[in-house]
Amino acid sequence: MKRAFGFFLILLLAGGLVARLVLFDWLTVHGEDMLPTLTSGQSYLVYKRARDPARGDLILFVTPGDGPITVRRVIGLPGDKIELKNQTVIVNGKPVQDEKIGQVQMDAEGPMTRTLDRYRETFADRTYAIARDPQRHSKDQNIFVVPAGSYYVYADNRNHGRDSREYGPVPAANVRGTLVRHVRSLISYDPID
Repeated sequence: MKRAFGFFLILLLAGGLVARLVLFDWLTVHGEDMLPTLTSGQSYLVYKRARDPARGDLILFVTPGDGPITVRRVIGLPGDKIELKNQTVIVNGKPVQDEKIGQVQMDAEGPMTRTLDRYRETFADRTYAIARDPQRHSKDQNIFVVPAGSYYVYADNRNHGRDSREYGPVPAANVRGTLVRHVRSLISYDPID
């Protein structure tokens, strides 16, 4: 009986290791770029096999140009026309719907600590939270057509995070996976908005 239990335990651990190496990764967030969705210091589960993200997904990718791995929300798919006008995202000529739903605190160091406005943003059937700084506005962006094999991404903290508005579209080859769960402990996790 002990031998069978030991064998079962070894198989379970080996299966977990293979799943970790092949299917999943672990991410701990640093910084405030993805407020209010992702919180600095929190851990998230990444599904590494997700190579064809949908609009609204949170993807882990290698940043074009300078190379660090980061997380952003997919706003534009290949062929989409993306525009930013008066703080409103416009996808293929249709403004994204948003509604102010409260506030969120950005706990950065020094003068960057501030209260942000929290919004519910809706793309067709996807709804999630974003943050905007009432003291800082992003400049308008002319229509940009997302090239084939690339994704256009925005930070959820729209006025403070680096994203495709700065470094351009993210090639599909740079995508490392999709965030799927907020992990609070080994046995407790929450889906991500």
